[in-house]
Amino acid sequence: LARGLGTYLGAMTEVVQAHRGTVLQYIGDAVMAIWGAPLDDADHALRACEAALDCQRLVDRLEASGHPLRVLHTRVGIHTARVAVGHFGTEQRLTYTALGDGVNLAARLESINKAYGTSVLVSGVTWDRVKGHFEGRRIDRVAVRGKAVATWLVELLGPRGAVSEDVLQAARAYEAAWERYAAGAFEQAAAAFEALGEDRAAQVLAARCRELAKRPPQGWDGVHVMRHK
Repeated sequence: LARGLGTYLGAMTEVVQAHRGTVLQYIGDAVMAIWGAPLDDADHALRACEAALDCQRLVDRLEASGHPLRVLHTRVGIHTARVAVGHFGTEQRLTYTALGDGVNLAARLESINKAYGTSVLVSGVTWDRVKGHFEGRRIDRVAVRGKAVATWLVELLGPRGAVSEDVLQAARAYEAAWERYAAGAFEQAAAAFEALGEDRAAQVLAARCRELAKRPPQGWDGVHVMRHK
């Protein structure tokens, strides 16, 4: 397990560094990385998204090769924020890392992938910076646990011009269904989500719409409050 995990983490690290990212630490089988420090990088959001997609491609190749950790589903969360970066700790031991609310949100996005069946989720802040270079799907607008301000969840699909038309059409159909959901037309939205078939995110939203239709909320604004991390 240790050898296999080392191979996996080494491969992910190479991708991050190839895109000018800085690996801060390994947390079990997770990689925590930042862009824009210790050296400034005006294209930090773009490079982070490129690295995320390359990591996914690498995982696909590892799976095809029969790698012992091919069963690991790699999920990525990306957020853009101003945070504190430097050496933190005590006189006995210091660690170079990043601290701040933005770090926590990025971690939440990684975890939220599990709920929607996605692999790479970026925040609305990040998406606004990179949407000219990538195709994406607006998954949901949520307030993560412990936060009052809502954020968009955008699934990163791939570079512009490299995503199939079928995938793009399905993404636009999903977003159209979400607009009905946000408008409070829960029955119509549920039917539209259900028409998308086996898509996990669509199934989640369809079930949510069916429940909301039974007890329409007052002052509905389309924001889903997440109760779990």
